[in-house]
Amino acid sequence: MEKVAKPAVALLPGDCSDSKNILWKNRLDDALRHLDDRSALNRNPLSRLLFVKKLASTKYCDKTMPAGLALKELIVAAIDGIAADIGDDPALSRLSNYLVYSKQGLNRRQISQKLGLSREHVSREIRPRALELLGQVMRLNIWQAAHSQLSTKK
Repeated sequence: MEKVAKPAVALLPGDCSDSKNILWKNRLDDALRHLDDRSALNRNPLSRLLFVKKLASTKYCDKTMPAGLALKELIVAAIDGIAADIGDDPALSRLSNYLVYSKQGLNRRQISQKLGLSREHVSREIRPRALELLGQVMRLNIWQAAHSQLSTKK
């Protein structure tokens, strides 16, 4: 019997079940840690999201592991959007900086040094909130892109 991959959980804005949010954050955390590893991103369940598959089949169809490239594009675009939007907002700047440093490939120890915080504080407080923010922005970006594609088809 052939094993068929299950589609990733597609969360839309307003879908706030705790178990789905934890699952989403864990998958985002894994993707963020392996942002420069196309193979790991390609294996990440988020690469099976319908929008990621569509982006991969249109923009990266001639590349190796197109779903990994598409997922990376979405994550990087979300992080860049967060960094530009938040700017120097003192309440959210640490979250933005965490995401930017993660995008640059720094590990948690290096990020905690850059932020001037303990590694434990970064792992327990900053990382979960940053992943939640990244998840919200990515879900909204995917939702908006999907709806803009639907409206152009009409």
